[in-house]
Amino acid sequence: MLNFIFCKKSIVSLTTVLRANRALSRGRRVLRTQKNPKVSRLGRLVNFLPHSVVDHAQLIRIERDPQRSVFLGLFRFLRSGFLSYMLLPFGCAVGDICVINYYPTLSNNKNLQYLNYNFFSFEIKPLVLFTKGSTVHNLESSPLAGFKFCRSAGSSAVLEAVSLTLGIAKILLPSGKFAYLPASSYAASGSLSNNQHHRKQLRKAGQSVWKGIRPVSRGVAMNPVDHPHGGGEGKTSGGRPSVSFSAVLTKGYRTLKYKKKKDVNLLKMRF
Repeated sequence: MLNFIFCKKSIVSLTTVLRANRALSRGRRVLRTQKNPKVSRLGRLVNFLPHSVVDHAQLIRIERDPQRSVFLGLFRFLRSGFLSYMLLPFGCAVGDICVINYYPTLSNNKNLQYLNYNFFSFEIKPLVLFTKGSTVHNLESSPLAGFKFCRSAGSSAVLEAVSLTLGIAKILLPSGKFAYLPASSYAASGSLSNNQHHRKQLRKAGQSVWKGIRPVSRGVAMNPVDHPHGGGEGKTSGGRPSVSFSAVLTKGYRTLKYKKKKDVNLLKMRF
C-alpha cells in the first residue's frame, strides 16, 4: 500500500493541547529569542510502554506530530483492539504488523498463530534476544521504564555485545559513546523514519517565526548596555572570552581536574 501522511483530524482522545508559556501568550517578553507560536498545536500522546502486553499491532495510518521530528504511526492492537500512537520506524507501510513481546515458541496464544512471523516490519523485545550488531531504537534505561534513547528522526543505535553473566548490554549510541544498559530492557528493531529531516530548509524567515523563534543579533553588533560583547570602535571581537547575554561562558567551565598524583614514597621499615 502507498504511504500517505494523514492530514485530517487526529483522534481526540489521543491528543493534547500544546500550551506555550503563559507569560509569552500574554505578550510579555520573557526570553529574547522566543515568542508565543502563532498556531495552536495539538500534540499526540505517544505510547512509550507498548511492551507491557503481549500482542501484535497493525499500522493504520501515518501522521505528523508538531513537537517531534519523527513520523508517528497509529497502531491498532489486534488482540485488545486499542488504538495507540508509536514512533514509526523506517520502511514501514500502512498495513504492516509489529510484534510486541511475542515469541511463537513460548506463547500459547492460538488466536495469533495465523500471522506469518517472517514478514513483520519490526519487533519490540528485550536486548538479550537481538543478535550482535543489530540496529535498534527506542531503548530503555531500565526495564519497564519507558523508551528513553534514540527517539528522534533517523536515529538508531547498534548492539555491540551482550553479557549473559553480568546481564549487561553494550550499546553504541548515535553520539559515538557507549551505553551499558540492562540486558532485560526492551528496544525496537531498525531505525526511525524521516531520516532526511536534517536536510529540510526553510523557504522564508517567517517559518521560524511561526515556530516561536525570534531573530537573533550578534552580541558584538550591540551596545555595551545590551550585551557584554557590545561597544568598541569598529569591528571588535568583544575583548573577552565569549559569553552569553547573562555573562555566562558559552564554552562551559572546567569540570575535570588534571592534577598529577604524586607517587607515594614507600619507606622500608627496619626491625
